Amino acid sequence: MSFKAEVSVGDLLTFAGLLVASIGLFLTLASMRRANRQKRAEFIIGLQSSLFSDPDMMAIYYEIEYGQFAYDGTFHGSLKERQLDKLLGLFENIAKLWAMGNLKLDDVRLIAYEYVVVYQDPEVSSYIAFLDEWFDRRGMRIRPFDAFRSLGTVLVKRFSS
Repeated sequence: MSFKAEVSVGDLLTFAGLLVASIGLFLTLASMRRANRQKRAEFIIGLQSSLFSDPDMMAIYYEIEYGQFAYDGTFHGSLKERQLDKLLGLFENIAKLWAMGNLKLDDVRLIAYEYVVVYQDPEVSSYIAFLDEWFDRRGMRIRPFDAFRSLGTVLVKRFSS
């Protein structure tokens, strides 16, 4: 049995065409990844900007950051409750986007400090524990701000010492 190695001009052109198509596909994928990363960065910066430009969220955030926030008998029905719910809602949405894979952990890094400050605050934890009981009493099988808590755990492991 003998093999004769012959390469025709057509074979060379087919190979060249496949090579060019492969390079084009690789460049397209690299460009798409870059554009996707840019979009995620723009999105998280937009969310960060909405936090920093909202006076309600910033007011409650600074109380939490400076240890002045108290979850007490005057909290329910107050402006502070609405402010905290707004802040937790923003972080919950970020966490849901992360859980769906629309944001990566490195994207969330841009807002990780603020997120962890709120997540680790014992008074905020007390409020969330109250909400857990509130939901349980109403027969709800979901936990409020569950995505917020899940991402908070990950951020503490990843970015805290």
